[in-house]
Amino acid sequence: MNRKNLIFKIIASIIALGLMITAFIVVAKKEGAKDSGTITIELVDLENNVLSTKNHDFKKGDTLFQILDSNYDLEYQNEVYGVFITKIDELYAPNRNEYFIKIEVNGEFSSVGVSQIKLEDQMIITFTLTKVNLS
Repeated sequence: MNRKNLIFKIIASIIALGLMITAFIVVAKKEGAKDSGTITIELVDLENNVLSTKNHDFKKGDTLFQILDSNYDLEYQNEVYGVFITKIDELYAPNRNEYFIKIEVNGEFSSVGVSQIKLEDQMIITFTLTKVNLS
């Protein structure tokens, strides 16, 4: 192997490693609140029964995950794309292939995970146990 090819491969490897690290940091970034306020967190079971409705104050820099972790019996897994919640108090998704906990923000399905939701005053966040529908 000539010297130019070796140098090229080393530089390409360093660039690829840098891009991977940057992508990981962007994905793992938690969105802190810009201001302080109050949010409402609702827990809803499979039959649409509201199990819990609680208000939580937050301050600038707080995250939804911090509020959940501090105030609820929480079980989760850290995944490449973020935190995957499997249990919040009595709301429990026992098998990822059959159930998941859906997140809605102000009545709309959240397109981001719990780690990326930006807290805003008077926000209502609903966690609903949902059966996976493969059909």
